[in-house]
Amino acid sequence: SEYHEQIIHKLGNLTLTKNNSSLSNNSFEEKKKIYKFSNYLFTRELSRYSKWTSKEIQIRSKKLSEIAVNVWSLPAKFNKSKMKINEYYENPEMYPYSINDL
Repeated sequence: SEYHEQIIHKLGNLTLTKNNSSLSNNSFEEKKKIYKFSNYLFTRELSRYSKWTSKEIQIRSKKLSEIAVNVWSLPAKFNKSKMKINEYYENPEMYPYSINDL
């Protein structure tokens, strides 16, 4: 579906692995077995989830976005538009962009 195509490319649904292409069609339960032994903390954390739905993806997207903004913030002179990250999560239809749009 169109919704599925949008959500699979959201930041919260992406992670680093050695086997991205081979894992892509596996069930979440199968992926968790691999994630558990990842060298990357953000990937290992995925093994703790009991389910993986759009709600978990949105929550993780928000968490990763907030971390990214803190790590890679721009100097104030470049911040002409100060969209609050919570605005995105309250009205995601207003911001239909995903990582694929970059």
